[in-house]
Amino acid sequence: MTEKKPSMTLPRWELESIFPGIGSDPFNQAFEALGGYTDSLMGYMDQNGIDKHDLGPGNPPEVAPILRSLMEQMETIWRLNSTLGSYLYGFISTDSFDMQAMKKNSELELLGVRIKEIRIRFWGWLASSFQDLQALERTWELEPYLVQHDFFLKETFEQARYQMSMLEETLTSELALSGANAWSRLQGTVTSQ
Repeated sequence: MTEKKPSMTLPRWELESIFPGIGSDPFNQAFEALGGYTDSLMGYMDQNGIDKHDLGPGNPPEVAPILRSLMEQMETIWRLNSTLGSYLYGFISTDSFDMQAMKKNSELELLGVRIKEIRIRFWGWLASSFQDLQALERTWELEPYLVQHDFFLKETFEQARYQMSMLEETLTSELALSGANAWSRLQGTVTSQ
């Protein structure tokens, strides 16, 4: 009886339905778009004072359109970031020798620090701009779009009171790249070889 030798070809994820390849124009355009959306939202946040503040609750008719715009922009960023991250993970989870995928994933992680800064600023602003949950819920009447984000906004409002200072939250995000995320990458590298 002859022994069958295992195939040396490892399985790969079928990812062409998302992007044709890591070096493809659609992938590069999406990656650049994510950076552009992030820059644009950071500018919008600077322009509108989106940060933790001591000014007291805002006026709902003034705050509601800003909240809607923030949610629309953040949703675009989070969806694209999630798509790019999942796409790259499909490569690096099965082949950690794919240096092009590893490089792009590192770039995405760096961009992720800025995206986390957006979240931190948003949390601080949300908690500072509304006196209580009922005040936040009143914005649904002014901007019905916000109803679909009801759970997220309520949960964020509740969790924001446990937020550290902006400096501490940013430091935590930056340290995650070399801390917990590094251990996770190491484990992924070992298991994908």
